[in-house]
Amino acid sequence: MNDDDAPTLIPGSLLALLRDYWNPAQDGFSHFEVNHTDDRRTDASGYVYRRGTDANPDLGPTFSSQEAAALAKEDLFERFFETDGETHVLNEHAQHAIQDFLEETYAAWAKCQERLNRIR
Repeated sequence: MNDDDAPTLIPGSLLALLRDYWNPAQDGFSHFEVNHTDDRRTDASGYVYRRGTDANPDLGPTFSSQEAAALAKEDLFERFFETDGETHVLNEHAQHAIQDFLEETYAAWAKCQERLNRIR
């Protein structure tokens, strides 16, 4: 396997988000696909994270400002953030793609646990 074929490792800031349970969305639901098929496809809004703010459960699954700041430092994610001092604005499509990943990872983990429990 050469360097071009090497798998891309999941960034540590994204793995850290898996410390909390991300409830899978309804079957077949994708945050990304729902919001990437309308006019916002090319005119995305953003999620604002100001220093010292926690995740807001009223807005659905979100990140804390500390988690957003860690994501913004990753090469993979930095282009999706606008940073102004201690405020980070994350492109809505990038956030939805991340949310889908986190939810799908927990769904896959539940499936793995269910399979392990069937082994005698």
